[in-house]
Amino acid sequence: MGRREGHEARWWPRGLLLEPLLRALPASLAMDGRAARERRSPVAGHTFEQLFYVLYATAQCEPRPAIEQRQVAFGEAPARARVNVALRNHPPFAAAFGCQRGHDMRPKRTCPTWQHS
Repeated sequence: MGRREGHEARWWPRGLLLEPLLRALPASLAMDGRAARERRSPVAGHTFEQLFYVLYATAQCEPRPAIEQRQVAFGEAPARARVNVALRNHPPFAAAFGCQRGHDMRPKRTCPTWQHS
């Protein structure tokens, strides 16, 4: 396994968790999926679905300069790359935020590894 494959293998599982976590959201909120998508949270007027993605990204935040430089030096993707790659290849994210096709967070071509089932 080359350096690139090894580094991808370390951060792909985080992105692959998006779908099961998103499906679990309505149950954890004790409401049906449609209600979770439509209901607004008390946090900045986001829907619960949008808040899920905000919290997903926030949970992976790291102090940037020093850690990011070290990650790149050792062939690891920085947190913002891990988050953005996973989310831009997750169609429900684009739907939740209304990203238009061709936008940075909804590219015309996505990686099949991240395809929504």
